[in-house]
Amino acid sequence: MCNSSYSEILQKLKEICIAKSLRQGMLAGHICRLLSPYCSALFIKRSFTPNQVTLLMILFGIIGSVFFMISNCWCKLVGYIFWYLWFTMDLSDGEVARYTKIFSKYGVEMDFMAHLIDHPLMNIAIWLTFLSFNIIDPMILSLVFIVTISIELITRNIITFQHFHKKIANSPQPPVEQSLIKYFLTQALLYPNFIIIFTPLIVIDCFLGNGFSLYLYLAWFAYLTLSFLRMIIKQVILFYRGH
Repeated sequence: MCNSSYSEILQKLKEICIAKSLRQGMLAGHICRLLSPYCSALFIKRSFTPNQVTLLMILFGIIGSVFFMISNCWCKLVGYIFWYLWFTMDLSDGEVARYTKIFSKYGVEMDFMAHLIDHPLMNIAIWLTFLSFNIIDPMILSLVFIVTISIELITRNIITFQHFHKKIANSPQPPVEQSLIKYFLTQALLYPNFIIIFTPLIVIDCFLGNGFSLYLYLAWFAYLTLSFLRMIIKQVILFYRGH
């Protein structure tokens, strides 16, 4: 049990974790950090380890996906609430680790596995939702979602490889201040941002019943695919140049 008071823990967490500008970190992080420090302070006070918080993250992602799969608008709203808690826990495990200074290679691998478990389930839940709209051919829609989750998983592995390569090469890159437009274009490609920012539109669309969220999704999918192809070409060029 931590000897510091809850308010003292919370204040320190806010100093450690709250980004000083919009362009620091993910958009989903800015949204979920409205709650995550309060959860993290409670976890620290109750002597939770970062890995235990990661387990909560996996659990909330699974529960949210199950609710979102149900063909009922209120269930989808509940599902989104659990997805919000899912990413909140993703932030909290890091916040708890930084506060308690408990870090482990296993924890990093466990966090990576958490996304590999939850993201495909979320993808299936959204796919089933769009299938229920009965707007486009089910085979085409299924192909779109297979490509989407494949791109996400491959991208996640490429990013992990890039971080590993930089660590081995001992060549940390200084942070580059992006323009606001470039920041938002980059953020649009990240799956957690898609879940936290876009899926509320799906819930609203479920209540309205006009299918607008599906067309927005297809536009996002086209942008995701083109950006992925650009990244692959860039990686192949770097590989053949020996970098």
